[in-house]
Amino acid sequence: MELLVVIAIIGVLVGLLLPAVQMAREAARRIQCSNNLKQIALANHNFYDAKKEFPAFNTGYSSVPGFSALAQILPFIEQGALYDQIYDPLNRFEDNTPITYTSNERARINSYTENAAKTKLTGYRCPSDGGYDFSTAWTNIGGTLYLVPKSGPDGKTPTQKEPNQETPVASTNYVACTGSGAGYGYDSRFKTDGVIGGTQHSSYSRHNVAFEDILDGSSNTIFFSETIIGDGIDKGDAPAPHQPWTKVGYATGVTQRVYPENIPGTCGCADAAPGFVDVFNDDDFDAGSFITSHVAEWNGNRGYAWIIGKPVATGFSAYATPNPNHPDWGKAGYGFYSARSFHTGGVNAALTDASVRFTSNTIDKETWQRFAAKDDLGGTLPDPAAKDAFPMP
Repeated sequence: MELLVVIAIIGVLVGLLLPAVQMAREAARRIQCSNNLKQIALANHNFYDAKKEFPAFNTGYSSVPGFSALAQILPFIEQGALYDQIYDPLNRFEDNTPITYTSNERARINSYTENAAKTKLTGYRCPSDGGYDFSTAWTNIGGTLYLVPKSGPDGKTPTQKEPNQETPVASTNYVACTGSGAGYGYDSRFKTDGVIGGTQHSSYSRHNVAFEDILDGSSNTIFFSETIIGDGIDKGDAPAPHQPWTKVGYATGVTQRVYPENIPGTCGCADAAPGFVDVFNDDDFDAGSFITSHVAEWNGNRGYAWIIGKPVATGFSAYATPNPNHPDWGKAGYGFYSARSFHTGGVNAALTDASVRFTSNTIDKETWQRFAAKDDLGGTLPDPAAKDAFPMP
């Protein structure tokens, strides 16, 4: 009898201690996540010291994504050797892209970036997220990532189609803030009101920001935050209502407006316009209702590749407050992608001065958007619907 009493007491004590232990472990994980974000922010500062500007959201063209901001800062997080693997000696870095579209519209990983793309970086992973380390999910066309043989005469154009050889890519939790997401500003193919946005290689949408452009002050402007890695399942069912982070919607019922570009033979910049037709993010925009009526496909590719400069992989905007109760969605990797985490009550966010704050899910939406915009000065958020909202350089 006494033995049973002792066992019962031990069971009660274990029941009382276990939640405390779990809370302590999560607190440690959150601190580690905060430190990861701080290191990313400091690496961007070192990038700035070397380049006199912050990274663009991607180094490519708006139609073909280049390398992400996370890829551009590799030399400044003691990953110089990995950066050297990305660099193709036959091209300048900014001319390279981690992927290539082939004649059958397959998205393929370039061979010279393959080893880097599949390298897991613990500093790019939140310890509270046990999501997949590697993914072959790729949903721009609906296929998977394939390896491109570097066999063309210029060293970059494939001369043959590779058989269906899946190339895994390493995932990330950390995402660059492209801005407020207000109006049509959720479209990072164009200049945005964030510190990191736009493309490196298009004169129309070039968006490398200097400290003097951050009129709100670096301590009042979000730099990077975090997201939850999707479940990695391509073209699966809609996410469960209580787990909106597992999938992102692919909006089949919307049309992307003309992208900005300066590649000879492509569309003219004068015709360029951001966002999706008739999808304007203002106070009346209801993301949940829109998803119900316009999203027919679901993909688990959020955060799927740290190397690629697409919002679904490495970006977010403040279109919604942290951890919204509806899924994110977009088309071809561009659209509405939010900050999310498994931390209780909110997300970590690195500011442009390299400090890190924990931001509550209950933050006012307009306040959150102002933190994401670099130059609203406490006044009205810019209207990206206006043609001159983000003027050409």
